[in-house]
Parts: sequence; C-alpha cells; structure tokens
Amino acid sequence: MHRTESIEFRIKAGTRDGQRIRLQGKGNAGTNGGAPGDLYVIVRTGIEVDPITARVTVAGDVPTIFKGIPLRMKTLSVAINRQGFLINPTNCGALTVNTTLTSTFGATQALSTPFQATNCSALAFKPKFSASSNGKTSRANGAALNTKIGYPSGVQANIKSVLVTLPKQLPSRLSTLKNACREAVFNANPFSCPSNSRVGGATVRTPVLPEKLTGPAFFVSHGGAAFPDLDFVLHGNGITVIMVGNTNISKGITTTKFASVPDVPVSSFEANLPVGPNSAVTANGSLCKQSLIMPTTITAQNGKVIKQNTKISVSGCPVTVVSSHARGNKAIVTVRAPAAGRVSGGGSNLKTVYRRPGKAQNVTLEVPLTTTHRPLAVRVRVGFIPKKGASSVAHTPPRAVNVARISATVIESISAGNGNVSAPRSKASPRISATAWWRRSSGIWCWGCRVSSPTRSRTRSTA
Repeated sequence: MHRTESIEFRIKAGTRDGQRIRLQGKGNAGTNGGAPGDLYVIVRTGIEVDPITARVTVAGDVPTIFKGIPLRMKTLSVAINRQGFLINPTNCGALTVNTTLTSTFGATQALSTPFQATNCSALAFKPKFSASSNGKTSRANGAALNTKIGYPSGVQANIKSVLVTLPKQLPSRLSTLKNACREAVFNANPFSCPSNSRVGGATVRTPVLPEKLTGPAFFVSHGGAAFPDLDFVLHGNGITVIMVGNTNISKGITTTKFASVPDVPVSSFEANLPVGPNSAVTANGSLCKQSLIMPTTITAQNGKVIKQNTKISVSGCPVTVVSSHARGNKAIVTVRAPAAGRVSGGGSNLKTVYRRPGKAQNVTLEVPLTTTHRPLAVRVRVGFIPKKGASSVAHTPPRAVNVARISATVIESISAGNGNVSAPRSKASPRISATAWWRRSSGIWCWGCRVSSPTRSRTRSTA
C-alpha cells in the first residue's frame, strides 16, 4: 500500500551535502498494526557559510537520468519564497550572484548575475556602544575590558566596521601578545591554538538565527603583521563566524579595527576580555582615579558614520575622599562614588546625611555638628552602598563604613568652640574660610577661632 503525504521539515544551517535527516514516525505503517517507522531524507544540496564574510554557498547535484532515460536540461529555476528566509543587504554597492555549472564530463562554466539593493541611505543607524572595566587590577593578572553593542528595535543599517583606540591607561599586555597563536595553526583549527593565546570571548545575538553565537577570542600572529590580531571565533546553529580585529600599537596606545563585519543584522554583541594570567590588557596606575576615554568609530554598511569618545565605566572601586573643608558648623566633604547607589556621611556628634547618585560621579556632603560642646574633635565617616542589581561592587552593612574596600574615612578632625588655637610653628597654614582654621600638624578644623596676625610660624590667607 502506498500513501502520499505532504511533509514540511526544517533543514538546519550548516547541513552538508549527503547528510541524512531522520523524521521520526513519518515512514510507512508497521506490520500487524504496528507504529509507523521513520523516514530518512538524504540532503543533496548543502548550505555553507563563509566564516569570514558570512556569504552563503549552496551546492548540489542535478538529476541527469530518470528511469534509465538520460536528461538534457535546458533551464533550471530556483525559487526561494519562504517568508523571512532571505533578507536584503543594507549596503547598496554592486554585488553579484556567482554560479558554477559542472557537466557530467567535468567541464565547468562560471556565470555572474549582478545584484544591487536600493535606497540604503534611508536606513537609520543608531547602535549603542559602551565599555566597562574593573578597578581590581594587578601585575600578575592585568586588567579587564568589556564592550557591548546594542541595537534598537526596527530596521536599521548593519555595521560594516568598528575602530577603537584604547586609553593609555589600558595598554596591551606584551607578555600575552608574545603567546599569540601562529596563523597556520589557527587556520587549520582555532581550537588547536595554545591555551595562553586565548584572551577572552564574545556572544552575538542576531534575529536571523534562533540561537546565539558564542566563542573564544585569540591573539593570532600573521606573517608580515607587526602585531597579532584579536580574532573572535563564534559558533552556533551549525555556523562558524570569525571576526578579525587588526591591531596596531603606537607609543603604547593600542588601536584595533574590525574592518569587515558581515552585512547581517545584530541584536547585540558583547566582548569580554577578563583579568587573568593571559589578560589582553593591563593597567597603568589605578583605574579608579582616572578618566578612561576610548575614541570609537562605527561605520554602517550604508556609509553612515558614528564617532564618539566612549567613557569606560569602572566598577569595583572604593568610595574615596576627593576634598574636604569646613564652613560654619558643617564639614563639607566631596567624595567619589564608584557607581549608582547611596553615599552617607556622619559620625559621632555629627548628623548623618545621604546622597543618592545615579551613576559614578563626585558627590558633596554637608555634614553638620549636632552638639555645642567645645572643644570637640570628631571624624567624618563616609560609606557607600551600591544600588540593588549593581555588579562588581562589594559592600558591607552601613555600620562598617570604615572598611577600606567600600568606604572611606575623612582623616581630618573638626573642632567646635571659641577657644584660641595656635597655628603650627613648623609650617604656614592657610585660612579655609572666615571661621575655620586648619591645623596641619594635628589635623584639626577649628570653628570660631581667633587668629593672630601672620608671623613666620602663622600665615593667614583667604581660601
């Protein structure tokens, strides 16, 4: 008994010519009322994706004989009409569809069909590029660098190239560059590269594939190139894509350009170069005390260009005191908050005040006295609790604000009262305000002090 049934099934990307696909329960009925068997489909047309350009190549055999009768084909038409299977490029440059025909005797004929999209310039181009690092660096493990590209919803031009210039505070780590994988090894099999040439990884999400692409990042040494490339090997859905970042180092500053990004829509791209013995970058000085700016140029497939100075946010930094002085009966303390959260200032005989910065920034606290006793010396303690959900920022309960990692104590003391205070004899002392005097030797702010005329040991000035 023969039966006819229309069956629709999906051929995954990366399926090769001759591969067998099993369709469970779609075969003929079993004997004696048994369950249907399985149907096996032999794929005769394979789909290959170039790992560098993402160009699709379809290759397959055409029937040359039917029931013993040789076939002489005059025309061959291919129609791809499934909704969403193909997408238009966002680059309106002249393209071609290349075809190679091979006869039964082995002769070949190459054909080229022109193809060109139109109206690409009307497409918007508004990707969001951000970068971050961590304040915890060391000579043994270097520094971290994370970058992210996000796309808003809607049809937009795809990315063609990305150029970044690292700040001088984040130079390439030369000890890791020396371990770069040789080009021949990488081309044969990237996963055969030495483990110490692996410096991180990346994750890409695209609407054209159901699953994300993930994979490692390698330093790869190419013959003739002055410095190794930073190459990402991304895999998923049976597809492998290699993103090549050409690197140059001049006067200690690293520039990396991904010059040939495939013309494919991307929802997000995240690259992670972590700390470790094989970190890609290291740190010049404390990253918490410097402003990190990364000049960035992103070029679209339709020619639009975005240039920006990307500020690298740094997490894991302690709250630090920037400056402090006295004004009236208040201690004015400016601190650096490492991230969004709550900054508090207070102490014994001081009122506790709070500020809630929405990002990493300088915050000024005006901490008033709560007593009129004199003389009285107190210390201002400053604490920081990160906003819920903030990552890489350690914190302790507010009562332990003097823990160095997440809080700072204003070392200066303040004194309330109207008594006379002598200025230090060894060093001149400037006046901070009309009613405050700074004693450098003992670290005391004095409110209401009466200061004698300047002498060699006492210097009076206006702040």
